[in-house]
Amino acid sequence: IDKQETDVNSCPEYAREIYAYLKIKEMVNPVRENYLEGHDISSKMRSMLVDWMVSVHQQFELAQETLFLAVNILDRYLQEEVERTAREELQLVGVTALLLACKMEEIYLPSVDDFVYSTDNTYTDAEIRAMEVHMLATLKFDLSNPISLAFLRRYSKAGDVDVLEHTLAKYILELSLLDFGQVGLPPSL
Repeated sequence: IDKQETDVNSCPEYAREIYAYLKIKEMVNPVRENYLEGHDISSKMRSMLVDWMVSVHQQFELAQETLFLAVNILDRYLQEEVERTAREELQLVGVTALLLACKMEEIYLPSVDDFVYSTDNTYTDAEIRAMEVHMLATLKFDLSNPISLAFLRRYSKAGDVDVLEHTLAKYILELSLLDFGQVGLPPSL
């Protein structure tokens, strides 16, 4: 499929190595299945938070990659800190995950004040920045996990699917962000 590629920006001569690296990288920081089990924060609360994150993502007209990375950051952080995260802090964790993902993916990102506004001023600028530092330390500053959209592009090209099929697959991937049963699956699946 790479020999037929005409877009130089997709690096067809390196595509095989790039995707092999992404498959290895997705196993470095996996999200454990059922990491919320037995904790104060439930899978339903996580789903409601992700739904709210989708709304903020749409409000700021962010890239799709930003949303997928933000949910990955959220899950990786919560699996490490779920015991020390209060229900009242859950929205703070979600908005901070979005901020971190924006810093990784967006060219023009919303200001911290915009994120404060998106929480209806529930949290302050200082609280979001403090959570940002805490999340970065917890994740050991490693925010570069592969996301399922990267693999979908490759699979769509390999399957020679049309735009409608590719869009439907993206829709299913977006729906899976809400489903806690999907968190343990590697992005390539």
